[in-house]
Amino acid sequence: MKVLVISPEKKDRSSRQRRLLIVRALEDLKVKLLNPLPGRPPKKLRPLMLFPKISYGKETALLAKAEVVIADLTVADYKTDFLVSQALAEGKPVLGLFGREINREKISSWNKAEFFYFDFFEKQNINSVLRRFFKFLKQLKQRRGKLIVLEGLDGAGKATQAKLLLDYLQNSGSRTKYIEFPRYYSSFHGGVIGRYLKGEFGGLKEINPYLASLTYALDRLTAREEMEDWLRNGNLVIANRYTSSSLAFQSVGIKPEDKENFWDWLLEMEYKVHKLPREDLVILLNLPPELSLKKGKQKKNTSDDPEYLKEVAETYLSLAGKFGHWRKIDCCLRNGKLRPVKQIHEEIVKILKEQNLISLKMNKLVECVPNFSEGKDKNIIAQIFLPAKNVPGVTLLDVESDPDHNRCLGTLVGEPEAVLAVVYEMIKIATGLIDMEKHHGEHPRIGATDVVPFVPVANMSLEDCVLLAKKLGEKVGRELKIPVYLYEAAATKPERVKLEDVRRGEYEGLKKVIESDPERKPDFGPAKMHPTAGAMVTGARKFLIAYNVNLETKDVSIAKEIAKLVRESGGGFPAVKALGFEIAEKGYVQISMNLCDFEKTNMDTVFKKIKQEAGKRGVKVLSSEIYGLLPAAALKGINLEELQLVDFKKEQVLESRIENETGR
Repeated sequence: MKVLVISPEKKDRSSRQRRLLIVRALEDLKVKLLNPLPGRPPKKLRPLMLFPKISYGKETALLAKAEVVIADLTVADYKTDFLVSQALAEGKPVLGLFGREINREKISSWNKAEFFYFDFFEKQNINSVLRRFFKFLKQLKQRRGKLIVLEGLDGAGKATQAKLLLDYLQNSGSRTKYIEFPRYYSSFHGGVIGRYLKGEFGGLKEINPYLASLTYALDRLTAREEMEDWLRNGNLVIANRYTSSSLAFQSVGIKPEDKENFWDWLLEMEYKVHKLPREDLVILLNLPPELSLKKGKQKKNTSDDPEYLKEVAETYLSLAGKFGHWRKIDCCLRNGKLRPVKQIHEEIVKILKEQNLISLKMNKLVECVPNFSEGKDKNIIAQIFLPAKNVPGVTLLDVESDPDHNRCLGTLVGEPEAVLAVVYEMIKIATGLIDMEKHHGEHPRIGATDVVPFVPVANMSLEDCVLLAKKLGEKVGRELKIPVYLYEAAATKPERVKLEDVRRGEYEGLKKVIESDPERKPDFGPAKMHPTAGAMVTGARKFLIAYNVNLETKDVSIAKEIAKLVRESGGGFPAVKALGFEIAEKGYVQISMNLCDFEKTNMDTVFKKIKQEAGKRGVKVLSSEIYGLLPAAALKGINLEELQLVDFKKEQVLESRIENETGR
């Protein structure tokens, strides 16, 4: 992070010591200092000019490069004032530091700027002050979500509208979180607020609004880290009440001429001191106070005070007019009757679309799991997956390699066209690096890029994925001269639905018949094997789980017998493909399975059957393993300990990975 330090051009000892403290602390934090010697007084006093940008040309040039400004405001001068104002005008975060009492009058105009912050510092705390500030800036930078607040009097329908909005967003493929303030039962301070609202500490007008606001603010402060996590992961966070409630309710009773000062104090505490995430939008559900009373939903301490509610309602309207990110929705028709709930919901959605907080067209999300015939050479594997890194719209969630099978696969998630472009580049690289004439491995394969399935994730149908597979197959066949076969939902013939049928004979067998057997003619590309890359399969399918069970024996015939019993083609379980292998290097055998539809046959079912059949043959199950990712639904109702899973990580759950990597 590039940091510019602004310090007054003073020669006194105190000024020099403050400059040194700030610079040394920043050096400890390993930031890039644009001016390691800030505030060094010039040999000649520069005359004040009418055009400070010219007078302070060097400093303004550095300011243009800076990402953050740290300013010593203990004893400010004209240059410091100008540069701080200029930084804020350019939207750069500024931390004003005071070595003694904070000059409130000095910062009053700056403090209204969103990115101006201030703190007290001395030798004992300068490192922690700066560390906290840079941590906060990092959170700001990582924040990908949006915070939407529903406000209004009790009875306005905030909870109802929040539920409708959450359902709408979730059905549209958006990630969402919900929070409600005060948190009466999950927060210590929320519990105190509950007692306050019941009148335990006196009437609402008897308690100092500054003290009351502090309790509400502390309740929100304890939720800050959780909310930051949600926003960092790209959630649309819906809040039922927020700081906006305190602005309205707690300013009741304050003289009109003092309300602005109260609001400024409250916003400073919440956003500058506590550093709560700022809301992106406040939707005020405007309900007349008399209807709020009539609905009987006010807290006990406010239900008998119509004047109090009237002032709160008026304050809400004033705030909606004051702040540009507030929007008002009237809950009543002109005849005084309540508007239909659905109509209000539709207006909320319309506002969110107008503010670009939700897309008019939700993003489509597809998963692609390309399999390549290389599992030993890490350098080749890294080169193949390089195109998937740092591409907008595509996230590489996982790369798995198996030296015994001499095979690797990756899991990509992203926007369909972007994923398609990346996968093609990966196939192109694999074509140049893998020679099938020299390839040996336990797993069946027909080419350097063996199989490329597309799987629908969000706002995508299986038919959409079929179109992607056909588009990829046509391009690979035409441009790379590789024969391409379509399988599963994209298959053009019944005998090509199953992958094992398409791969019959593997690379060596297909090479012998592809040119002479009309039944083996590819869907795209030449009816001739590529000299080094062989052939390729692509298609569309439901989520496939690669699941292996390892047996404590070296007798591969046992693994093959049991594999035949569990696979669908052998009369076993539906949507299960299974083969038996010897894992010679590790001294055991393995039943390697693809569960093509976990809703038909899950891991628990096949594991129990394999364990039962192995026991009949006097063999124990050594362990089982999940290869790659799987959806959370595939784990529902399954005891993972009973599966004897090894090396299983939470990150292998698709939803967890997508949330961590893409924020969806």
